[in-house]
Order: sequence, then C-alpha cells, then structure tokens
Amino acid sequence: MRARDPGAPWPGRGYLLPAGRRDQLQSLLGQIAEVTGRDDLWDPSLVVDYAAAHDVLAAGWELTLGALSTLGTEGRLASGSDLDGLIDLMRTLKAFDDGIRDERLHQRDAALARVREALAALRRIDATATLVNEAAVAVCSLGFDRAIVSRIDHGRWLPETVYVGRDARWAEEILAAGRENPVVLDDTVPEWEMVRRGTALLVSDVQGDTGVNRPIAESSLSRSYVAAPIVAHGSVVGFLHADCYYQKRNLDETDREVLAAFGEGLGYALARSAVLDRLGAVRLDLGNLVNGVSTAMPVADWSLHRPLDPPADPLASNGHAFLQTFLAPGEHGGAALTRREVEVLRRMAEGDTNARIARRLVISEGTVKTHVKHILRKLGASNRAEAVSRWVQLERHQRIPGD
Repeated sequence: MRARDPGAPWPGRGYLLPAGRRDQLQSLLGQIAEVTGRDDLWDPSLVVDYAAAHDVLAAGWELTLGALSTLGTEGRLASGSDLDGLIDLMRTLKAFDDGIRDERLHQRDAALARVREALAALRRIDATATLVNEAAVAVCSLGFDRAIVSRIDHGRWLPETVYVGRDARWAEEILAAGRENPVVLDDTVPEWEMVRRGTALLVSDVQGDTGVNRPIAESSLSRSYVAAPIVAHGSVVGFLHADCYYQKRNLDETDREVLAAFGEGLGYALARSAVLDRLGAVRLDLGNLVNGVSTAMPVADWSLHRPLDPPADPLASNGHAFLQTFLAPGEHGGAALTRREVEVLRRMAEGDTNARIARRLVISEGTVKTHVKHILRKLGASNRAEAVSRWVQLERHQRIPGD
C-alpha cells in the first residue's frame, strides 16, 4: 500500500537548501537576532528553501544596516556588539547570499543540460506512441517525481499517459481519473492561459485552487505543479504536467522554465515522429502494391523488386491519438485540406460562427479566419456555403465508388 500524504503543507516554496546550508543559515539568523534584538521576523522551520533564504537574508541585511544607527559614542550597539563585528556580520551575510545564488544558477544550468540530454534521447525514437510514453519518463529525469502527458481533443483536455516512477498502479489511477472526467478548456481552468498564450504556468496551491482539474488533483494529491504547452505547427496540441510529490517540495519558477524548455523540444519531436508515421503508412501502401502486382506477374520479371517489410500501420483505427490530433493527411483528394481545416469546415457545415469555432477548437478567431481563407482557396469556393457544398460532394464521392 503506497504512502499518501495529504497532511500539513510542505515547507518551502521551491528547491530545498542542502542540510549543511540550512545549518549555516540558522547560525547567521541567530547572529542577526543577537545583534539586532529581533528574533520574531521569521520562523526557522520554514526557512528551508532558496527563495525563503534570499528573503530572510534581505530582511536580515536591512535589520543589521539599521542597527548602525544605534551605535553609541563608544562605537558599540545596545546589544554590546562593536562596529567591526557588525561589519563582519554584514560581509558574511552578503557572501552567503551570493553563494546560494550561484548554487541556484548552477542547479538551473544543470537542469537545462538534462533537458538537452533528454531531448537528444527522444529524437532517436520514431514512433509517436513510444515517444509520448517515453516523454513522461524523460520529464522525471529532469528532477520531477511524476509527469502527465496530455493532448487537446476538440477543446477537451485528455491525459494520454502518466508516469509515477515509484508506483505504476497510482499512475494508472491518475490516468483513469483524467480520462473519465475530461475537462473542457475555457477561462475557468489555469491551463487555458497555456492555450491562449503558449506559455508555461506554475500552480502553487493545487488543493486550494478550485479551477484546477479536480479529478486529477484529488487522485494525485498534488500540492503544486508546473505545466507547459506542447506546440506543433504553431498550435498548442497538448500539455506536460509535473510535480515533486515524493521530494515533498513545492515547485518554483526554475521548474517552470525547465519544463517549458522540454515542452518546446518535445513539440518538434512529436511533429517529426508523426511525419515519419505518415511516411510509414505510405511505405506500407507501396509495399502492398508491389506485393499485389507480384502475384499477377511472372516471378522472373520481379526478381529485383523485393517486397518491403511492412511496419505497423499508424493510421489504422487503433493508431496513436496524438498523430490524429495535429498532423493532417491531406485526405480530401485534390483539395488537400489539413486535418485542422477539415475540423473548421465541419463546424462551418454546422453553422458555427468564427467566434464559436474558435472557442470549440481552442484557437484564436484570427486563426479561424486564416483557415477559412485557405479552405475557400483550396476548394475553389467563393463563400462559406459553397465551400461546405463542395466538401459534402467530395465526401460523398469518396464514400461511393464510381460516383
């Protein structure tokens, strides 16, 4: 049975200080309290992360600087400390603050280096389904404990895979919770900002935020998370979510930056893998054609035409959903409409306005107008009604051989 901890809030707002650094900081805070007579400005039990350390050091600096005004005629503070001791303390404070800033920069650089390594490994994967699953694992190699890869389908947020390194069953439960309760993407959920702006986000109080995906929040017991958009061909097609549940630390802006960098690279990798999947389907068709012709011709005439080894068909009914989400096959004959243009055209056929299409497909109204313009040009139509009519004729023609 796994240990789930929904209890008191975790200390810290981000990356935790090493134990040795925490001891040094507590010693410094004790010196500040002794010199200034103020020990009521911070709770030592909460000063455990880099962000809090910077805050209390800044406050300590101001207190110590203010103590200079209490110097007596003999060069001593009310507490009995002399000027030299006060200056030494201020130097120590500055050096300590500089040191932990350098440590955070080093941690950030190391995390971004891990992003580059993870993306390099993913580039060696050609199949979309494998890439999506491995992406969740790769997120955790960046320093996170758990990861979710999701896709956007007709304006809904659908989890595709969940990775919990320590507990595969828990991952299945979180995935089921998300799939059984798909969330409509609108301005009531934090993820809407990722769709609208294409930027990553940080949610600091998951359990107290009524706008988050409640089924996933309740199933995962997450306290804070970062999320980043997956962008392909200029559109947000999915999300990455990650947290540090087992480390028992809240996430910060560095975590958001790291996941954003990984999400950007993953978008390119997914676009590439989906193209390769398409090429695999074409290769399969060619292989079937060669094999079909081979059975009708003398073997000697085709001795140089060895059949191609057919890969799994990614466009079959059980093909990977991410492939269907954002790469279009150009499936409407000479019209060569993209999959997104077909989605827009279907909404046009239902009588939707550009604004309603934009809301349903989670894209801007300007993008809808661009798609409509391309649809009219490709179908040789002068208006929306004519475009819908011609598309219906194309659909009927494809369904009825010889029509």
